[in-house]
Amino acid sequence: MRWSGWLLALGLIVTRAGAAQQPPDSLRGVQSEVRFQGWIPLQTPAGRDSAWVEIRNWMIRGGAKLDRLDLPKRGLLIVHLRAGQVTTIISGKRIVRQDGQVWTVPEGVVMGLETGREEAIIQTILAAGK
Repeated sequence: MRWSGWLLALGLIVTRAGAAQQPPDSLRGVQSEVRFQGWIPLQTPAGRDSAWVEIRNWMIRGGAKLDRLDLPKRGLLIVHLRAGQVTTIISGKRIVRQDGQVWTVPEGVVMGLETGREEAIIQTILAAGK
């Protein structure tokens, strides 16, 4: 009897913890493909350095509302809308983006996305320091 009570309580805790997390991209109607990922060497006035860069293509289904993109690191994000239309929410400001538009998201700032009835394709370039 005592074990069943503990297991029930543990099950409730695990269920509540899982409910607080956002579902994985695949369940939110988002597919992504990494095109490049790795460290690149840089030559700066102060000498040699390196930056971590990831280039990724995203296909987002129509009617999607994303609080954020699941990115592996924090850094400067460059976004190119390759097809479709999206509304971005960056620092509380909503902007409708059109096919072909390019914009940036500073490090530490979250970008939310909403699509209309049709899907959208974006490409992101994430640049992060050490």
